[in-house]
Amino acid sequence: MTDGTGTVRDAGDVDRRRGRTPRSLLGVNRISVIAAAVLFPLALSAAGLVDAAVATDAARAPRAVVEVGRFVTEFGTSGYMFTTSALLAAVALVALGRDRHFWNGARPRLVVERCAFFFATIAASGIAAQAVKHLLGRARPVLSSGADPFTFHPLSLGNSIASFPSGHTTSAFAAAVALGLVSPRLRPWLLGGAALVGISRVVVGAHYPSDVVGGAALGSLAAVAVTRICARRGLAFTLDAGRAVPKRSDCAAPVSPIGRDRNIES
Repeated sequence: MTDGTGTVRDAGDVDRRRGRTPRSLLGVNRISVIAAAVLFPLALSAAGLVDAAVATDAARAPRAVVEVGRFVTEFGTSGYMFTTSALLAAVALVALGRDRHFWNGARPRLVVERCAFFFATIAASGIAAQAVKHLLGRARPVLSSGADPFTFHPLSLGNSIASFPSGHTTSAFAAAVALGLVSPRLRPWLLGGAALVGISRVVVGAHYPSDVVGGAALGSLAAVAVTRICARRGLAFTLDAGRAVPKRSDCAAPVSPIGRDRNIES
């Protein structure tokens, strides 16, 4: 479907014109969702089986490797994510009302919505991670040189016993999934970067592999949940046949090859 300017109104229409069945929630088909639900417990269990061995090896890693891990792990810090999204939103608010287009042709209002969506995603994932961390109270590898991954002190507030899930990994995957939903072409690179952050957390001795798997799952789930909430309110996303679709600007946008085949009203 198109509006008076010939702009594609939703991605579901594109799927239908290509002869594809519209995918389910957030553009991920139900088979993928079911597969993820089955594979996550298996991955967590598998990681748990190698926790002690991997953490012990990480404690003996060469200093150069650890230094690289420390550099990479900083990319999972949520502080700079909050700051970046807040600054972008501020710039967009200043430009709001002016006829300036940026960020893939989006108007400032859409940029504000996207920044708010990203900010909310990181905040939600961070709060969830902290809640689980202190609820379970899993001891970090450093307390036992990685030899005892099954030490728990539930309802503890100490940072040294807040290993599961990895907070850096949670933030990294929340950011990767959130940005990947807005820009699908970047999704593989974003998820790859998030995975490197997770690996770095094991290398520096801050977490066990299962902490990383748990953080990846929690961050991804938080991004999906916030996306759904935003879509229901028309913020940054819209709902199309029950799935969330990134909202596009109502300004003139490049016409896709599919759009050239349509009879556009003028």
